[in-house]
Amino acid sequence: MTDISPARIMEVGMAFWPAKVLLSAVKPGVFTTLGGDAKTGAELTDAIGLHKRANPDFFDTLVALRFLERDGDGPDSRYRNTAETALFLDKSSPAMSLNMLVEFGDAFDFSGADFDGWCRDAGFKRTEIIHLAGPASAGVAYK
Repeated sequence: MTDISPARIMEVGMAFWPAKVLLSAVKPGVFTTLGGDAKTGAELTDAIGLHKRANPDFFDTLVALRFLERDGDGPDSRYRNTAETALFLDKSSPAMSLNMLVEFGDAFDFSGADFDGWCRDAGFKRTEIIHLAGPASAGVAYK
């Protein structure tokens, strides 16, 4: 008899969590705020207006997902962009000239207005919201 496990179901059912963490970092501008600098969790929390309870768990989650790097341990540790996030998620980067697709639905805190504003700030010239099945939509931005 084969072993039956809920592992695959749980993997698919929880797959949105890393995406939610990433989008929650993009929305207040974590990667743009860091730019080419490194900041402590307290400095970053203050700069983007997060509740102080987000530090260090939120930033350490971004480290675990390899979206940020951390130098040191404890309250004096400093967070910085990875090469990938500096290039593609910092709004001041010239590489933001790629077309981007961000999917959002009820599980995400994005609205069409949030998406349009973020894309305008990043220099995109045209946006389009495509309604998918149910409450889900896709936002597409063009440079």
